[in-house]
Amino acid sequence: MGTTKQITVEVPEEHAEVLDRAVESGTVEDLAEAANLGFENVVAEQLDFEARMEEKIIPRLQEMRENPSIALTSEQMRAKMREELHARRAEAAWP
Repeated sequence: MGTTKQITVEVPEEHAEVLDRAVESGTVEDLAEAANLGFENVVAEQLDFEARMEEKIIPRLQEMRENPSIALTSEQMRAKMREELHARRAEAAWP
C-alpha cells in the first residue's frame, strides 16, 4: 500500500456501538480494520466511477459535441425511459 496517513474520524454514536459489537464478535479485528474496510469500499467505488467517466462518459460527450445530431432531446429520452420501464414491468409480471 505504500506510505500511510493518519486521520481522525468522528462517527455517530449508533455507528460506534455497532463497530464496537463488530470487534467484540470478531467480525473485524479492531476499529482500524473496520475503518480500513470502509475506506477501501469508498476508494474502489471512486476508482470505478473515474474509470467509467474516462472510458465511457467523456468519450460519448466528445462524440456528441462533434456530432450533435446523435444526441437525444429531453422528450426523446423520456419516451425511451418510459419504454424501458414498461418493458421491465412486463418482464416482471407473472404469467
